[in-house]
Amino acid sequence: PLRLQPGEIAKAATLLYFASYVNRHSEKMSSFVPGVLIPGAILSVFAALLLAEPDFGSTVVILLVVFSQLM
Repeated sequence: PLRLQPGEIAKAATLLYFASYVNRHSEKMSSFVPGVLIPGAILSVFAALLLAEPDFGSTVVILLVVFSQLM
């Protein structure tokens, strides 16, 4: 039987969301609010939900990948 953990779905959803966010706001990514503050707030919600699971490994992977997307 195939077992899918919520962290795996969260990884895919988060990566797709932030790829879309960067694409939509590419002109404004150099300023603080749309480039750092808004993605940081959204990412902290995702991270809090994953840590409530608790799934520390998925949280670290998502944080590293999203930070690399935002650079």
